[in-house]
Amino acid sequence: MKKWLILIGLALVIAAYLSFSSQNSPYARLNEIENKYGVADSMMPASEESTQMLKAELSSLKKSLQSDSSKDAEAVAVLVNIRLDLAEAALKLYGAKKNLGAMSPFSNNCAQGKPAFEARKLLDEAVAKAKNASDRMKLFLGSYSAEAGKFGITNNYAKGYSDFLEESVLIDKRSLEIFC
Repeated sequence: MKKWLILIGLALVIAAYLSFSSQNSPYARLNEIENKYGVADSMMPASEESTQMLKAELSSLKKSLQSDSSKDAEAVAVLVNIRLDLAEAALKLYGAKKNLGAMSPFSNNCAQGKPAFEARKLLDEAVAKAKNASDRMKLFLGSYSAEAGKFGITNNYAKGYSDFLEESVLIDKRSLEIFC
């Protein structure tokens, strides 16, 4: 008899937990994903694989928010798009770094389709994605100021990442210009 009571109690606890976790607010769900991958403000995951997995989870969250018409869900959808832009910028930066590492002194690295050419293109695309995220964040802070306050977002963290990326890319592009 005690075993049945324990099993029923355990089942009720599990059901309550599942019910509560499915009713989390949209921002809590985004925050959970960010914490899982160590994302804070403009910081992105430390590896390309983690960034890919972050992007996949963000895309899944974005899709799930489409059925929620609340103002919080709209605001979180904008934040998800910002995070997706930042993740895409990071992935393009990873690709550029791979191309820079693939350059060889024995080939024409600067021709179209070759590592230096591709790296330059990916660096430009990374900056464009980061600037897009910064622009979205500026709009978010203006259009969803109440939600931003509720979520504790007070600044354009995407701009910080965009500025950092732009400076970093400028250095890499100068090196490529010297090399080519």
